[in-house]
Amino acid sequence: MNQLIFELLQAEAGEANSASLALNRAPLREKLKELAALEGDAAFWEQVGNTFKFIEVAEEEIARAQHRYPEQAKPLHRTFGFLRPDHFINYHPTIYRHHCRELLERIAAGADTRPGTLAEAAIAIMQVTLATPVQRDVAILYGRIFKEFFPEQYEVLRYFPTEESYPGRCDEILATLRRKLTAPRRSYTIQSTANTKELSQ
Repeated sequence: MNQLIFELLQAEAGEANSASLALNRAPLREKLKELAALEGDAAFWEQVGNTFKFIEVAEEEIARAQHRYPEQAKPLHRTFGFLRPDHFINYHPTIYRHHCRELLERIAAGADTRPGTLAEAAIAIMQVTLATPVQRDVAILYGRIFKEFFPEQYEVLRYFPTEESYPGRCDEILATLRRKLTAPRRSYTIQSTANTKELSQ
């Protein structure tokens, strides 16, 4: 469902003349009403509401990136479909926000968007911890990520180990995770024939 909503909004964004993502969502709501008639339960609308929270996060981060890089406002505007939440929809919106922010920074810098993001690394570690205890260094890395994403909660909890096996070990683990989480189809290329950027997935 979240993918459908993002695709519908992406189509509307493509038709918008403004560089802003402040869209009239009335056509989308009409499409959702048609779907709701088929679904007809509270769970459907709960999922829709949750998806819109993630849409707002993507819009906010795009707007902030456009403010940081005004010379790239137009190509950054086109990244909306690129930032679809996929598996992030099952996690806290803050994690998705960091994912969007990191990808937008890479795009603005002309860097490779395919390697895993810090947010994706965090989710990978979370999934492992649900199945089995993790090594101390992995737990330290997770604590560092948690502190970056949720600094206030980290100061309250403070239960993560902090001393790694040797200096740089957590950086090595993170680099490995980023490499293993590489999404080959998640690329952002620059057209050579025009001063614009396009998304390719």
